[in-house]
Formats: sequence, structure tokens, C-alpha cells
Amino acid sequence: MANMQKTEKQEVIYEESILTGDQTHASVHKKITDIVLARPLEKGWLFALSIALAGLLTLVISIGWLVKKGIGIWGNNNPVGWAFDIINFVWWVG
Repeated sequence: MANMQKTEKQEVIYEESILTGDQTHASVHKKITDIVLARPLEKGWLFALSIALAGLLTLVISIGWLVKKGIGIWGNNNPVGWAFDIINFVWWVG
């Protein structure tokens, strides 16, 4: 058989806790999560959320209309107008 080498066990080093005083992991967790979870929703945040959702709804409707009607809705009825479509495709898709 091959030479069996004796391995030594490495000593495990335990670090001291970084929490001092009356703090525990639970109290630190509560203080951090209360920043987000305990505050009431503000009107400005809800207004911004409603604008974002309206934009998302507009995007979904626009894509649905594009899929249903086709790319003719862009108004590119002459060959020169297709430069936007081709360049945009090459830029994003490759």
C-alpha cells in the first residue's frame, strides 16, 4: 500500500461575539427589520407605486397590441423607416 501519512487535527478557534452590552441577535434583527416593516405606508410612496403600475399596465397593453396587430402599427411603411427597427434589433439582440 501507499505510505499512509498521519494527519494532525487542526485546533478550532472560536471568535468572541461582536455584540456587546444588552444587544442580542434578536434585538439587532428587530431593529433592522422595523425600519422597513414597522413604518406605515406614506402617500408619496403609494403615489409613486401607482404611477409605476400604470406604466407597467401601459407596457403590457402595448406589447399585446403589437403582438396582435403586428409591427405595422409602428408606421414604418417605407424602407427608410425600417432603419430604426433593424438597428434596434442588432443593438439589443446582436
